[in-house]
Amino acid sequence: MAGLVLRTLLQQWRVWISLLLFLALANAILVSVGALVEAADGLPVREQRIVRNLSTPMYGMASIAVLVITSSAVSLAVQLQRRPFATWKLAGMSSLRIAAVLVSQLIVLGTVGGALGVPLAMLVAPRFTGWILQANAVTTIVDVPASTTALLSTWALLIGILLLAGLRGVGSVLRVPAVDAVLSAEVVRRRPIAFRLAVSLVMSAAVLAVAAGMVSSASGDVFSRLGLLVGLAMLLSLLIIPLIALHVSRIATLFLAAWTWIVPRRCSTAWYLARRGCAFHLDRVGVSLVPLYVAIALASSIYTVFETANSARRAAGLVIAGEQGINHSGVWTILGPTVVLAIAGTATVVAMAARERAHERALLSVAGVSPRSVVGAIVVEALMYAVTATVLGLLTAAAVSVVEAEAFGRLEAGAPPVLAVGPGLVVGAGGFCVLAAALAWPAVLEHRRAAVDRLAN
Repeated sequence: MAGLVLRTLLQQWRVWISLLLFLALANAILVSVGALVEAADGLPVREQRIVRNLSTPMYGMASIAVLVITSSAVSLAVQLQRRPFATWKLAGMSSLRIAAVLVSQLIVLGTVGGALGVPLAMLVAPRFTGWILQANAVTTIVDVPASTTALLSTWALLIGILLLAGLRGVGSVLRVPAVDAVLSAEVVRRRPIAFRLAVSLVMSAAVLAVAAGMVSSASGDVFSRLGLLVGLAMLLSLLIIPLIALHVSRIATLFLAAWTWIVPRRCSTAWYLARRGCAFHLDRVGVSLVPLYVAIALASSIYTVFETANSARRAAGLVIAGEQGINHSGVWTILGPTVVLAIAGTATVVAMAARERAHERALLSVAGVSPRSVVGAIVVEALMYAVTATVLGLLTAAAVSVVEAEAFGRLEAGAPPVLAVGPGLVVGAGGFCVLAAALAWPAVLEHRRAAVDRLAN
């Protein structure tokens, strides 16, 4: 079993290497945030409260981002390994043993990825802690290296996240007959499974419970309820985003097909190729959208939460003359690690499917499509992903704002919902640049090679 696991990992190294590097980065970031939490113990009471208010949501958001992105990456990796899995089933290997191989692969990846992230974490954590304290006007600067507890707990968290993410991957392959998996272009059937439905029901119940709790707790005045409602609104964001990410393939498919229809086929070859490519690889579209959607939705939602709270404070006359409003340094301190992870996750899922994309580009070249049209289609595809993820992220933030405004409206009249569009657009533009570069750069480099040679690889 061990030999089979290692051989398959080495044979499919192009699929797994980018996920391995992402896990190392995730380990370093989570350990750095954990070191920040530990640094708060050595601060005065007032500054300790500031650091905890920053580090707690920071760690929660980063952990959720790692879970959602890793789940999508594992799902894509399983899709890309569909033929080996199908061959094993045809050869008589039991489904249980194939599942054991996949789980063992994930444990190895989590172990090695965590190990690669340890030296990076030990290097980054003290500098990260010092920078966060200075950026948020904490006068007492402490130099706290990553502790053994933080390193081991984060390592275990990564392995646990991988195993949890692997539940979807195991089911997506093992439910398909072997012959069907070998012959079909799309292994993952677009039908709900029990695991996804169960998770959706639990998360939907949690979202409704938090939303109802926000509205029901809105009694008294704005000043006394401000912190509670803002905290619940942030929790609501952290629950809605994974729920939508779980179904983003289906949601994005319908929305992307609707808005990309505006450009007729005869007007742009690149647009037509990109649109048809998205329609053919529905599951790959969803996986590519998830990291970018998470980044945009979190940035817009968190800013929206604070903007809506400021709107309520203004309505209640609590805004002091000359007050600057939102502490942008503090908000981006909370968002920074998650945005970095999401952008890295975007590049990760693109790199995982690099070989499959290269084969598709070679087929287009054989069919007579010019290199310029191929690169143009890639850039347009990145634009389609970015626009779709941005709109979905802004809609998520709008939903949070409506619930929060309803709660504040029960305290003071005149507290309308506020949607922070700017942060989502900024993150979406950055995500588009990363996607376009990650997708187009290999195509630019390989166009001098003959298409037949590329097909042979």
